[in-house]
Amino acid sequence: MKSKKNSKNQKVIVRAVLLGLFAVIAIVLILNRDLISDRILAIGYQPTAEVESIIKDLQLTDLGERILFASRPELQSSEDFNENCPIDADTATLGCYHLQRIYVYDVQNSNLEGIKQAVMAHELLHAAWERLSDGEKNELTPILVSIYEQNLEKFSSHMENYSEETRVDELHSVIGTELSVDNYPEKLKKHYARYFRQQSRIIGFYNQYNDKFEKIENNSRELASTIQQNLAHINELNQRYMADLSAFNKDCEEFNARAKIPNGFASREAFDSERAVLVERQTRLKATYQEISELIDNTNKLINEYNENRMRSNKLYESIDSKITQPTNL
Repeated sequence: MKSKKNSKNQKVIVRAVLLGLFAVIAIVLILNRDLISDRILAIGYQPTAEVESIIKDLQLTDLGERILFASRPELQSSEDFNENCPIDADTATLGCYHLQRIYVYDVQNSNLEGIKQAVMAHELLHAAWERLSDGEKNELTPILVSIYEQNLEKFSSHMENYSEETRVDELHSVIGTELSVDNYPEKLKKHYARYFRQQSRIIGFYNQYNDKFEKIENNSRELASTIQQNLAHINELNQRYMADLSAFNKDCEEFNARAKIPNGFASREAFDSERAVLVERQTRLKATYQEISELIDNTNKLINEYNENRMRSNKLYESIDSKITQPTNL
């Protein structure tokens, strides 16, 4: 039979063990709270076949896939997307990370392959940023800002839409999905490698669709520049032509008037010489007129091409704008 003292000692030991066990469990929970939270958030989530295909395309790490599944990404039609995402009235919104969910606008344009993958990766990085500690964010912020300042031409217009509070979060997603990895310092490469097995693949998806926009925009700029140059040249040629034509007509009238009166010319040779000069001037005028006509025709073709190019551009932009009601398929 055990003594009361031994019984009390055993109870103390048990309590100490239990307290120690609870402490260990608490530490484990604290250290793995994101893991546990993400697994809870992902309970019951089953991606559609297309979303599953996009996830496969992204080649995510285990961490990246865990965060994405916890965000329960969805491809949505314009109506559902506009309900779930805060929409900027002035820009086309392609995706959002809102209330710990990822929503991607289901762009229906076969010419924009890669767009859904790029947007999904962009929003994933928003979810990843939310999970970083303040220390990690403070460490990455100056790196991201420095890269942004080195690429103002590429990013400045986009970043104008973001407040100071959301700027670095957006930079984290934009730089990680749109800028070649060759431009990253080693620390940032390692950071993004936590989520993507091959980040250059992510940049490739962005370039795949963005190149279509850039090609059209560059073509439009080149056409507009050529048209402006042609119009300036046409105006210059026309002014010179009109002045030369006026002078020619005046000289022709004087020549014809002198030809009608006796002794209007000192000799037949003088008549033929002056007439030859007028004929040569007339030939030059006809050549200038022909040059102006051809330049006008070519410029009109360029204007038509520019207008068609803008129509193609508008259709591309309309296809990514969830605020525009798309026509119903027959």
